[in-house]
Amino acid sequence: MTSQVNARHAEIRRRYAWHAQQRREKPDQARLITLIRLRELERIFQSRYGRFLPDDDAGMDDLTVAAHHVAFLRGDVATHIVAWARSWAPWLPQDKAKQLAERVAAEPRKFTADALAWRLRLSMAERTALKITTIGAFDVSKAEREEERKRKRREAERARRAKARSGAARGRPRKMRGQQVEDILLATDFPPASDTAREVSEGTAVVEHPIRENKSNSLPAARASLVDLEEAQPAMPPSVATRAASPDIVPPPFDAINQAVELVRKHPSMRLPKDRQAVQRMFERFWRRYAPAIVEIAARIYGHFDPGRDTRWWTTVFGVFLDREAEAIERYRERRRGWERKREDRVTVERFVSPVRELTRDEIWAREDRREAQRRRRAELLSRCTGLRAAS
Repeated sequence: MTSQVNARHAEIRRRYAWHAQQRREKPDQARLITLIRLRELERIFQSRYGRFLPDDDAGMDDLTVAAHHVAFLRGDVATHIVAWARSWAPWLPQDKAKQLAERVAAEPRKFTADALAWRLRLSMAERTALKITTIGAFDVSKAEREEERKRKRREAERARRAKARSGAARGRPRKMRGQQVEDILLATDFPPASDTAREVSEGTAVVEHPIRENKSNSLPAARASLVDLEEAQPAMPPSVATRAASPDIVPPPFDAINQAVELVRKHPSMRLPKDRQAVQRMFERFWRRYAPAIVEIAARIYGHFDPGRDTRWWTTVFGVFLDREAEAIERYRERRRGWERKREDRVTVERFVSPVRELTRDEIWAREDRREAQRRRRAELLSRCTGLRAAS
């Protein structure tokens, strides 16, 4: 019975600990920068000394610098400093590590980027090689580093613009004037992908929608294909005598695909797809929404629809359609970048904040015993090789 009670209590403690872990707040900006700088210090120490700090004055000074950074991570500062010292300086006795932790916790010190660079003697070459960002360089001033950063940013921006430059003249097709442009934009409005019929107010001509197969005739209804427009002759325009027309029997102008491809390639936005198949699919979406609107406007203004008169301004409306497509793509890319930044921040926080298991004294002694045995074996092999050389 007692074992069951203890097991239940252990389960309750585990669940409380899990919920506390889930409710743990994310570090603020200052704490996150301190974490990044601490990892950069570890990168410098790893590059200079290896896995452990040397047992001398330089190693003790570097340990003190790292302890001052650990002190600003909040929590149990003394325990964290002792754990960091146990991991990077196992040669330091436990009592001295506790004294160092208590002294640093009582008066923690913040280092500026240049002051820390002078203390570590971090050169610009080593800083660039190790990709250090929160520590300065003792041989290059802050103003010089800022100027170098601006120069690299200008070069990168210049290279990006050169890569995005297509060589074609900028600009859009000539815009329409008058009320016709506003009527077309208000009528089309380019809603999300939807092939539903548009409601027509009373007093306007009724616009029919995609024609299905004629049930009273064995021949299917004629339907214009955008693919066939480039290889065959354009379909015959609908009769101008009727007040009602169907958007499917309003074909685009001849050579419309080539014009659309040219307009997309001349568009200033580099986000739009330039290949012919993608442009053709985009033009088909545009024409499915543009044709009913232009038929409706022509029926309301002129009383009938004339393809030669009413479809000649389609390039201007297609330019507006391309602008909106580019804006939609840019908004999506911005949201995608936001998602990626949040994911990277979450991974960074989890990486820097996740607790690291502390080594016990027995594990440290066992590791030192293994290293001492390796040193003895190397010394024995070296002595044997020396004896063989002397004998030969």
